[in-house]
Amino acid sequence: MKKKPSISVVLLIFLLSACGNSTSQSDVISPAELTEREDAIISTISDESFVFDYKIEAEYEEVSMWMEKYESGKLVDDKINEMTTQVAKESGTIILAKSKANEGETKQNYYIGVSDENGLTSMVAAEEKLDNTEYSSGVSG
Repeated sequence: MKKKPSISVVLLIFLLSACGNSTSQSDVISPAELTEREDAIISTISDESFVFDYKIEAEYEEVSMWMEKYESGKLVDDKINEMTTQVAKESGTIILAKSKANEGETKQNYYIGVSDENGLTSMVAAEEKLDNTEYSSGVSG
């Protein structure tokens, strides 16, 4: 049986507290409700995307995210790319996207971004293009 490689984009969010490990029941990460215009814009450049809104009340200072690569269910690269950025004190948006596949190209781009009142921080990772790629996202923090 031929093993098929797959990439899982895993969103691991660790909101790091400025004052120890305090947590609040009102800290929330939830799927964003996009307008038709926002959906059209992201669909123009992306085959698949995940957009989350976050709201925090605790004194978190930063968010760290990275992408992991799995083949046949086994972790083969624990950090394809990673990013740590400051977060606004109240709310913002987290975006994960995979670029549209172009014929003849051997690589495909995977994007992660954090947007809030302070601006946008983003990163891109290019990985070998795979057929039947499966995606999942997990959130913890």
